[in-house]
This record gives sequence, structure tokens and C-alpha cells, in this order.
Amino acid sequence: MDPVLRQLNIKTNVLRRAVKELASYVKEVEIEQSRLSQYENDAVRTRQQMQVIHESREMVSQIVHQMEDKIASLEAQLKTVAEEGLSDEGLQAAANSEIENARAALAEHTAE
Repeated sequence: MDPVLRQLNIKTNVLRRAVKELASYVKEVEIEQSRLSQYENDAVRTRQQMQVIHESREMVSQIVHQMEDKIASLEAQLKTVAEEGLSDEGLQAAANSEIENARAALAEHTAE
């Protein structure tokens, strides 16, 4: 496989993993938020749970920024593939699909 196409495949898979990570951390924030009500009468546990929620939200923020960078990187790689006249319609379709999925995940996250 051509190195440029191999990089396209790698970057596509990296973005796919980032989308899954975002979903996982968003779900974690929701779960930890729901647990907070269990500790209403315990100030120490409430404080600890708030810290867990804060850390999870920070991870979501980091993943969002990473995804934006990864989308740009994958788009640049697609442009490189086109400029070099390489063609692998399956890889290119998968890359475009992952870009759409990532943008949809970002849009869903920012709408919340």
C-alpha cells in the first residue's frame, strides 16, 4: 500500500477512535452526575464526586479539541491523496464518512 494511503487509513482510524472516546466520556459525565444525588447528605463525598465530574468534563473538552485537530489532519490527508492522483475509493469514502460522523458528534455535544 502506498504510504500516503496508509496514512489516510491510520488517520481515519484515529478519528474513529476519538469519536468513540467522546461518546464514552460524555456518558461518564452523565453517570457521575446522576450519582451526585446519592451523596446529598455527605459533604465530603459530594465534594469528591464534584471533582470526578469536573475531571470528566475536562476530558470531554480535551477530546473535542483533539477531534477538531484530527478532522483537519484527515481532510489535509484527503487533499494530499487527491493531489498525488492516488485513488482508493473505499478508503476515501471511509475517511469522508468518519469526518461526517465526527462533525455530527461534535455538533451533538455542543448542542447539549
